[in-house]
Amino acid sequence: ARCWKQFGKWCDRNQRDDLPASTETLVGYITWMAAGQDNGKSVATSTIAQAFAAIKFRHKSKGYLINSATPELQAVLAGVRREIAKTRGIRRVAALTFDKLQDILNLLNPEKARDARDGAILALGCGAALRRSELVGLDWAEQGQGAGFVTSDDKGLTVTLMTSKASQDAAETVAIPRTDAPLMCSIVEDWVKSGQIKKGSPLF
Repeated sequence: ARCWKQFGKWCDRNQRDDLPASTETLVGYITWMAAGQDNGKSVATSTIAQAFAAIKFRHKSKGYLINSATPELQAVLAGVRREIAKTRGIRRVAALTFDKLQDILNLLNPEKARDARDGAILALGCGAALRRSELVGLDWAEQGQGAGFVTSDDKGLTVTLMTSKASQDAAETVAIPRTDAPLMCSIVEDWVKSGQIKKGSPLF
């Protein structure tokens, strides 16, 4: 809705029809967005793609079809991607090492539920090298409705994934030894206690 509203305002200012919009209108609007929308700040290609998708959706819902494969549209979209790529750098983020992770975990207050939960997510995600989708699908102590579960014993934590990206047809287990990662184990166990997580219930 926001993207369509912005497109409508641009069409009004430039005396163009927004519905149905001509190829010339679409090319002009995309070029305007890429040029900085009158403020000189170029937008990301994903923003332009989102706006174009919203315009196409609006047209389709009203019985109009936008042919995005026309040479004019293809040329301007390709040109926009090239020009934006020249001016917008890729954001690089330093890796989270175990030393830095321990510093973060030490700053959290286990007495606060949010800190206890966040610490457990960080510890378990890093210790078992889990994806976000795998973390949110974990149950505690035994299999529930999730995609895996976490158990605890004297040796440490064991994560069992019923399916994973690496193994689609067999369960996979990942161990976090207590001798190697005592802080990670204790933080997850503390969260289970403070969060009153029951067996078979979602861990997060």
